Amino acid sequence: MVSVSGASGEGSRSILASMTRGSADAGQIEVEAPAISIAGGAINTSTLGSGRAGNILLDSRTTQIAGGGTLSSSTVGGTGPGGDIQLRSSDSLTIGGPGSGIYTTSTGAGNGGNIETLSRYLRLLPGSTITAESTGSGNAGEVRITALHSFTAEGSAIDVKASRADGGNIEVRAPHMVHLKNSTLSASVSMS
Repeated sequence: MVSVSGASGEGSRSILASMTRGSADAGQIEVEAPAISIAGGAINTSTLGSGRAGNILLDSRTTQIAGGGTLSSSTVGGTGPGGDIQLRSSDSLTIGGPGSGIYTTSTGAGNGGNIETLSRYLRLLPGSTITAESTGSGNAGEVRITALHSFTAEGSAIDVKASRADGGNIEVRAPHMVHLKNSTLSASVSMS
């Protein structure tokens, strides 16, 4: 099992991170284990320049993101594109609790990364979010959800939003069941 959790005595949470500030691409973060838990910790890639942010790939039987745990990739003010986030779980993927989620963001000219999940069961618990967002001139990424059995969401949200560029699509595939309770799937563009 791989676990990214907890915080230091000073309150800083556990983080796996990859970043570039110049023209070189940031490194990828790949985690492969039977079980992956991100409980209050974070896995993050980012670019502040023209290089590409690294991709994040998690491959497991079960993955749980909880307690404010996050996966994120961002392009901040530069021209480099954000990294893609891909989660593959042969059994279950569960995201639960306020502040827990998966995020790609763009605040500059670089396009935001895509988010893709593939699992047998996907559960989004109250307070969890999956978001691809752009507040700059770069396009927001896309969100693609594949649950080979079922996708359930309670008190949660999947959002793709852009304020100055194109927004991406949301695609959900679950052949047996899609169940949303007090949850939203939303794609929006609000050009000002």
